Amino acid sequence: MAGTRMRTDATPSEQERVLVDAAAHEFADVGIRRANMDLVARRAGVSRSTLYRRFPNKEELLTAVLRQTSTSIGRRIVARIDGMPPTDAIVEAFRVAVAEVDASPLLRRIMTSDTDLAGSIFGFLGPDMAVVLDTISTGVADALRAAGATMPDGDLRVAAELLVRLCTSLIQAPSPVIDFADERAVTEFGEKFLAKLVW
Repeated sequence: MAGTRMRTDATPSEQERVLVDAAAHEFADVGIRRANMDLVARRAGVSRSTLYRRFPNKEELLTAVLRQTSTSIGRRIVARIDGMPPTDAIVEAFRVAVAEVDASPLLRRIMTSDTDLAGSIFGFLGPDMAVVLDTISTGVADALRAAGATMPDGDLRVAAELLVRLCTSLIQAPSPVIDFADERAVTEFGEKFLAKLVW
């Protein structure tokens, strides 16, 4: 599927956004392994050389897509928990994260078709994934502090990372004892277990 030609005066950040959006669609449509860089360029309406100038390989493009996806989900979560006390914020953030992943064609594709890659992505393995984990965890810690968490900064950052790792692990490999399709069950799990990590 050919995209609309990108404007010749597009800024580097606009080029990157269009390329990342096109790649997200390509990854969601065919999976990461089968995704074709030439088709990403075509979808974005740019030349192959423009794509490779911005992203020399598929791995760097995937990292940018995952960073954009996680940032977007993070922003929606932060908006939903604004004004809530910390324990309520954790429960709501978990509930929203489960719903967001379920609603994302890209993340659903990774978990169903690219299961061998899902472990490294959701386990934040590799140097690029470590940056994504740090960005998300720092954002969670900042949101919890704004919500009124009183624990020391270092402990809060550790708790935030534990929350992120635990939630992504559960989403990637659901537990047979937690029914993620049941919102009440998700809420009860968050209240009983996740909320106790932060004060």
